[in-house]
Amino acid sequence: MNTLGTGHTRLGCDGTVAPPLRLHLIRHGKAMSSRVLSRVSDPSVADGQSELDPAKISADYDALHPVGCEQARRLGAHLAKAGHTFERVVCGPMQRHQSTLEHMRLGAGLHACHWPEAVTIETTREVAFEVLVSRHLASTIHTLPGAAEAKAAEATRQGAQHETTTSLVANLIMAWQRGEIDAEGVESPEAFRTRSRAALSEITSLVGSGDVAVITSLGVINEMLAAAAPSTGAAFRWLNNASVSRIRLQEGRYEIECVGDTSHLAGEAGLATLI
Repeated sequence: MNTLGTGHTRLGCDGTVAPPLRLHLIRHGKAMSSRVLSRVSDPSVADGQSELDPAKISADYDALHPVGCEQARRLGAHLAKAGHTFERVVCGPMQRHQSTLEHMRLGAGLHACHWPEAVTIETTREVAFEVLVSRHLASTIHTLPGAAEAKAAEATRQGAQHETTTSLVANLIMAWQRGEIDAEGVESPEAFRTRSRAALSEITSLVGSGDVAVITSLGVINEMLAAAAPSTGAAFRWLNNASVSRIRLQEGRYEIECVGDTSHLAGEAGLATLI
């Protein structure tokens, strides 16, 4: 449990301690990662015969995969069935954030009328993934175990391809976190951490109590969870697409209630994805 410090206890109009503020940190649905892998694993890129365009990488990854759309609709339906309402809805600025919310509303049906219009907060943007991929992943992808096999079997072994993509991206992110990648156009880990935690403070200042939905990306959620529980350290952890992590804030203290809940996807083959 993390104490914010004195002067942060939230009081109601009658002077009593206000109900808690609960943040529902929702990771966007599955994006088009398979397109990204196809681009970076092109032999002509590895051989230097052609270059990757960060804008095309960004456009590919910043679009929801059909599975991601279904994940978001399932989450919306789950929230509607539970009668869940929000005091505020905060959405990241990226297409995959906005599309996830759109499909959540579709899944919730008429119940979505009880959700307020979303507030877009720029600081909930993910790190420049497309730059990391276009400038660093392409040059190493062919040297990593299993990459060629997964690409060759793309049409018949989607599971192997997905596993390889996850491993490649995880290694890339951890190298960046360790400060081994210093690319123009990519924030330093320290700058990203500061921005993400500033976003957490901004969101908690929007409303004194009640539930707030926050649709954003994996890196931002990781940093917010780390801010809420500093004793756990800042280690990167995978959370499933369309998963929900909840942080409770009451009497000036953060408490993590759950991390990466995907109960709304339980029993549905193919809907548990990491990237």
